[in-house]
Amino acid sequence: MPSAVNRPIVHGLPILALMIVGLSIVVTAQTGSGNGVTQDSRAKDSAETFIKRGNNLTVAGRFAEAIIAYQEAIRLDDKAAVARSNLSYVYTRLGQYRAAAKSLDTAVQLQPNHAVYRYNLGNVYLNLSRQMEAVEQFRHAIGLDPNYIEAYNDLGNAYSDIGRYSDAIYSLEHAVRLSPDSALYNNNLGVVHYKLRNFQQASEYFQQATKLEPKYAEAHYHLGLAHLALASRDTCIEQYTILKDLNAKLAADLYRAIYRDRVVSLSEVR
Repeated sequence: MPSAVNRPIVHGLPILALMIVGLSIVVTAQTGSGNGVTQDSRAKDSAETFIKRGNNLTVAGRFAEAIIAYQEAIRLDDKAAVARSNLSYVYTRLGQYRAAAKSLDTAVQLQPNHAVYRYNLGNVYLNLSRQMEAVEQFRHAIGLDPNYIEAYNDLGNAYSDIGRYSDAIYSLEHAVRLSPDSALYNNNLGVVHYKLRNFQQASEYFQQATKLEPKYAEAHYHLGLAHLALASRDTCIEQYTILKDLNAKLAADLYRAIYRDRVVSLSEVR
């Protein structure tokens, strides 16, 4: 059995969801202007026009222009939570996580019962290495939507990052129960068991992940590490052979884990 445990890779941090909204005209009761539409309703309608423009620019990858459009929507309607949420999406795509967190935090304040805003804010906090705040937001999202599978997965990953492995397993098991055919969730649950040195259980989840998604390179890599930890070197080499066609870097990493006691050229392994 190897003396050191290689660190598995956790994948699954999603790109924030873009909240697309359609145009709508807010009509109020008759006012003194005689047209039945208040100044506030016209401003909101204009804000939604800019939100739509921002969405189109975002989809086109024109992020600088999208930011301007969303900011104009917010200027016209400072309660437009969706504009702040979509603005945070753009900031996240640009790697500006602090700005994304600030924008999303305001969206959450405006609509505290919006599960997606809570979930997205949790993911921004993960990017800022603010795991405890991420945990809080994921828990809020799940409280608002008990079947929010992605939130269970990311909550489990956040718990794992801070060493709360029992909580991580509970959350990830819930994700797997809700979506048993997810290779990602099976892999992530295996990672937590691996961290706990429960290598047999870890290997079972990694194996399931590779069955569900045969080209899932990270799951094959993790499965190889688990077999290596279980002193099943031949089975580990089988995973290396599969990895060579899927991901050369991970194959090389696994190879080094297998043969770390001596320097061997990759060409010597068939």
